[in-house]
Amino acid sequence: MKKSGSDKESKVDHIVHAHDRSFKQAMANKQVAKEFFQTSLPKELAEKINWEVFDLQPGSHVDRRHKELIIDVLYRTEIEGHAAYLYLLVNHQSTVDKFMPFWTIQYTCNIIDKHLGTHGTIPLVVPLVVYHGKTPWNSSNNINDLVDADNLLVDKYFLKPFQLIDLNKISDEELQKQPWWGSLAITLKYIYARNMTPYLQPILDLLKLIQELENGKKYAEGLIFYIFNRGEIDKEDFLEQIQSQLSSEIGEDIMTVAEQLRQEGIQQGIQQEKIIMAERLLSKGIDESLIAETTELSLEQIKKLKENLN
Repeated sequence: MKKSGSDKESKVDHIVHAHDRSFKQAMANKQVAKEFFQTSLPKELAEKINWEVFDLQPGSHVDRRHKELIIDVLYRTEIEGHAAYLYLLVNHQSTVDKFMPFWTIQYTCNIIDKHLGTHGTIPLVVPLVVYHGKTPWNSSNNINDLVDADNLLVDKYFLKPFQLIDLNKISDEELQKQPWWGSLAITLKYIYARNMTPYLQPILDLLKLIQELENGKKYAEGLIFYIFNRGEIDKEDFLEQIQSQLSSEIGEDIMTVAEQLRQEGIQQGIQQEKIIMAERLLSKGIDESLIAETTELSLEQIKKLKENLN
């Protein structure tokens, strides 16, 4: 009888999983794992490792796409007194995967993320890859070689310390030279100030320059709404400044939204007062239906409030 495609796939999966189990069982033996790492790692690194601390870590850090193609084994150790990991990946593909340098970095980041969540530090992770395909490995193990850009640019900028733009160290005068970015930068620079009012004029001066340009009105309104909602300002005074200094169209739009926000605030306040009253009545043991009728909250809301109180 001819075997179906699903039967063949099932048999292949069984073989792969058996291979997976056999390899992991072998590498779970510390003697096997130590011998592998001690002979495979650079000598200068192997000599720094505390081999008395050498513990197999449970689970896998490989994503779903490669579960059938890559097996990983992780050992926790110490290097010069600091927690570190030795990470082994075995590539079961019969052909070379040129993106292996990327997968290695991705899985290393998964290990770091998990360690960071419980220890609050970033550990050293040393990855190694075992390949046993049909032909010798003929691809780079350096991710820089995979980047689709000029080599000089890659060497200078790829995976290097990020460029920091600290707005606290840039003067307002310098930022005011760039109306689009400058208005946003000054806003971000002072948005957490206890009183943002003294810093509003430079922002409005820049918005005057761009309000009539393409997308300028939309940009200006978006920035004003952000300041209005997040900044510690005198809102009435700010609205007057907007109306007197920016276009009438922007002023009208801002006033409309401000009124909507004010009405929403009133409604939220009323709703909060109803909730407080309902909680007080619940604490006194008043019937839930009567509370719902009194506060105009739904019976479902009252029951949920009761659950939270309990």
